[in-house]
Amino acid sequence: MKSETRIQIDASRPEDRAAIGEIARRAGVFTREEKDSIFELFDTHLQSPDSGYEWFSARAGERVVGFACYGPTPFAQGAYDLYWICTDPDGQGRGVGRALFAAMDAEIRNRKGRLMMIWTSGGREYMPASKFYERMGCELSARIRDYYKPGEDMVVFVKYYNSNP
Repeated sequence: MKSETRIQIDASRPEDRAAIGEIARRAGVFTREEKDSIFELFDTHLQSPDSGYEWFSARAGERVVGFACYGPTPFAQGAYDLYWICTDPDGQGRGVGRALFAAMDAEIRNRKGRLMMIWTSGGREYMPASKFYERMGCELSARIRDYYKPGEDMVVFVKYYNSNP
């Protein structure tokens, strides 16, 4: 991806499925089960648009260079969960993740959301993601030791919104 290419964010399309899978594969941090769950959530969204899973794709021209999946948290008024945000490794550091996060931010604010939760690994390979969330205004709210496996914690980030953006 060229650095001067403008990034456009829009709702993911059915034809984005293969590119989303390839981006997740190339990220190099997700397990097979995690990659399978990306397809499961995407397919659920396609089959039932009111499933609660919202998808954005980032495009550089016609090429998908990143994706995000989020949705309202069941039983929690005004709360949202960020399920996935991923940028093609060739596009990292070029504003793709920021653009995807900003699109989710705008939607959550528009819906009068109170907060967004991000549950992720505290493992070394996830440190760039943790730093990204902090740059996006999220705060580390919890750490559960050895959650994913011995030596791999779960960390929970929260982005708080006030009702008057």
